[in-house]
Amino acid sequence: MTTGERIKEARKYRKMTQKQLAEAAGVATGTIQQYELGKREPRYEILIRICKALNISILVFLLPGPTPIKYLTPEAVDDEINKRNHFGAYIKSLGYELFAETDGSLGDVFSQKSYGGADGHTLIVDYNRKRLFLLDDAVYRDILEEECAVYARFRLQEMMNKATEVFDDGSGGWFETDPRDEQIQRYLLENGLIDNK
Repeated sequence: MTTGERIKEARKYRKMTQKQLAEAAGVATGTIQQYELGKREPRYEILIRICKALNISILVFLLPGPTPIKYLTPEAVDDEINKRNHFGAYIKSLGYELFAETDGSLGDVFSQKSYGGADGHTLIVDYNRKRLFLLDDAVYRDILEEECAVYARFRLQEMMNKATEVFDDGSGGWFETDPRDEQIQRYLLENGLIDNK
């Protein structure tokens, strides 16, 4: 997807006209039209303003592939349905599927009743070996999801601790520097990448 196509997709997702987006981003309506038609490419600082106007993540323009806009909005971070859908898709990509229910219907289907006060069942579908497994509790899916999230956060933090922090120089290049550097702080503030505290 081109940058212009992404701008158009995000604008329509936010139910904005080209004029409304142009006003919010501080550019001419014709400029937005040219971006969307692919006749011009926005400079990085303009792209940041467009993202702010649309209330979307800059990742919309950095990630390869057609990731749906709805997953890249600030509200998606707290959207439990999106999180569960992402987790379900990830598990399925490994060759498994999890179904959790609390009304006892899975146990009835497989002639297995809950014992010991367990709440519902979790069905594991193993597509790799073409087998089914039934757990006598519905909490296992939530436990696995949380454990995956905790481990991922831990490993990401570990990786970032070893990494060199880099900054976009506004021209498509990247540079390394101390984030406390005055010039970098000014650049980040001017482009709305950090808050003025």
